[in-house]
Amino acid sequence: MPIYTYKITCPYCSHKFEWHDGKVGDKIYLHCDICGKELLYPDDEESLFPEYPSCECGGWFDKAEYWVPFVCPKCKEEIEPRMVRNTIEVVKSEDE
Repeated sequence: MPIYTYKITCPYCSHKFEWHDGKVGDKIYLHCDICGKELLYPDDEESLFPEYPSCECGGWFDKAEYWVPFVCPKCKEEIEPRMVRNTIEVVKSEDE
């Protein structure tokens, strides 16, 4: 499964950061819906409704496919894809 790296510049504070989507071995990238923190977590492909951990900020981790927004790790603003569609760089790499 490919890993996608989104190189984003925050439209609010101009901070540059990367946001990952995909699977590394038997782990999957999860993202906090409040602070944007990334977590590599064991993927439970058997469960229709897997339970993912909560983040220390009070948010919840989830897969990107269930629409977890881009969140700037510096200013914590939620970034809608349409706001960065002309400046985002997407890099696809194969899982090793």
